This record gives sequence, structure tokens and C-alpha cells, in this order.
Amino acid sequence: MNGKARIKISSGIPPDETLFEKSIRRASQGLSGKTSADYDVLLHRPDSMARNTVETNELPTVLLIGGHPRSGTTMLNWICNTHPKIFVTQELKCYVKLDVPKKVHLKAINKHGRMWVKILLNLQILLTSSRRTWLRWFRSAYISYRYYWRIRLLRKRKIDACDVTRQLAALYPNAAIVGDKYPGYVFMLDRLVDIPSVRIVIIYRDCRDVVNSCMKKYQGRWRGTIFGLQLGTPEGAARNWVRAIKSMEKFSGNIHTIQYESLISNPEKELAGLGKWLGVEPEGFDSSMIHKDSIGRHRNELNLNDLTIIDEIAGEQQRILGY
Repeated sequence: MNGKARIKISSGIPPDETLFEKSIRRASQGLSGKTSADYDVLLHRPDSMARNTVETNELPTVLLIGGHPRSGTTMLNWICNTHPKIFVTQELKCYVKLDVPKKVHLKAINKHGRMWVKILLNLQILLTSSRRTWLRWFRSAYISYRYYWRIRLLRKRKIDACDVTRQLAALYPNAAIVGDKYPGYVFMLDRLVDIPSVRIVIIYRDCRDVVNSCMKKYQGRWRGTIFGLQLGTPEGAARNWVRAIKSMEKFSGNIHTIQYESLISNPEKELAGLGKWLGVEPEGFDSSMIHKDSIGRHRNELNLNDLTIIDEIAGEQQRILGY
């Protein structure tokens, strides 16, 4: 070896590939029928593998995805990330704490990172999740780590929306659109619509299916959590759904809305509208991730008493939306 370590680089693998990305690539090789392009989607790495960290004064478009929990925000997040020009983090919540001391912003990000680590180390979740889903969670934890340290090294006392956008753009410099998906953004529209170059997309769904899904989640991962206690009953979930819809309607002139059921039954139309709103080619979206069997499950899973409660609380809003 002559005192020098030799590094062997496999053919076709970028020499600047990190250890984390190498582990993701090896794990993704177990996904049958997947190509290197699928590996890039899992990491959402730019095709050029660029590592550019030079920051410019021109900020990319910001895409924020929100909606009531169990309304399809995660599915919409995955679809958006299949587009080569878009990168949206999954519940990083980086646009929640803005214009606050850096310490406060970092505390929220650190809490998010710990949440993903707990999920990754939960044996029951690992055994019941697909490898692709696990890889997405792994990527989310890694992004939280990278983003946390980029913000921490900034020589600023307060963090604003432009700081957040610049750091996301530096992580993925080839993305023309960066942003975050977090259901709670639907309740923060009064503050978010003023973010420079922001595009906000809110997805909504039949309240009955939302309540049904929330109640099932309460029987599993949400059990014992404050979140689960708030949304684990027909009354709690229906009231929160009404709050989300009223917030969406109040700012309807500043946001783009997508009906969950329309996205399922007519994805071409909804993705064309989304592409036009964002200024990207709709052909870049991959609609294969759409769950086509998730409409109307409440008919077989909610009892008459549950349906009556939902109608008393959310019936008016349901009828306005055409349900």
C-alpha cells in the first residue's frame, strides 16, 4: 500500500457519494425492478449530483403542503417529490417557527429529528412497514440532521423564512421548488401567505373518511398521545376538520386546493392544475403512488351514531364542498 490508502470507486457510483447515501443505495437494491432513478428519488438527489453550496440572492419558489391530518398530505408529498424540479421535506416543520431566536427554531427541528429516530427504532413499525416506506423515514431523519446543522452554523440570532428557504435550496441546489409538508400549515395560513415566493397547496377530504382514519390511528400509533386524544373521537376529529376547512376557505384566493377524491379518481386533471399553479410540467409527476381504494371506507367502518355526530358538527361544511 506504500503508506497510502487506496479507495476503490465502483463504476457508475459518484465519487462524492456519502456513507449515508451508499447505505441507502445498497438497501434500495433489494427493491425489485427498481433502477438508479428510483434510488435518486428516495434521496431526491439532483441528476447532476451537484454539491453546490453557494447561496444567491435569488430564492427558489417555496411549496408548502397542508391539510387536516389523514387527508392525503403524505401521498401528495410523495407525488410532488417524484417531479425532478421539486423537493419537499416531510414534516420538517421548518416554516412553523419563523422570526424567532435561532435557539427556538433549532429546538423545534431537534424535536422533529428525535421523532424520526424513535420511528426508525420501533420494532413493531419496522415489521409492518415496507422497505420503501422505511427508506423514506430514514431519509427524513437524515435531512433533519443536515438542516439542523446548517441552521446552527448560521451567524444569525433570528431565523426568518428567507433563511429557511436558502438552506433548503443549498441542500438541493438543482430543485427549482423547495418546501415542506406538514398538515398543521392549514391552521397557519394567515402567517404563511406572506412568505416570499410561496405557493401553498391544501388538500381536503370527506370528513367521514377523515374521522374514520383518525379513529383507526388512535387505536395504533396515536394511542396515548395528545394528538390522538384530540382526534381519536368523532367529535374531536370533526370539529378540527371544520376548523381546517374554514381556514382553507378564508384564504382560498391565496392558495391552491385539491380535493382528495378528485385526485384519486382523476389524477391527470388535478396534477395538471397543480403543475400550472407551480409553473412546472405536469408530466413530471408520477401518479402511481395514489391509493385508489381509500374512498368511502367510512360506509363499512363507522356506525350510525358516529355518522350522526359527524353530520351535526360538519354537515353544513360537507354539503358546501359537495359531499
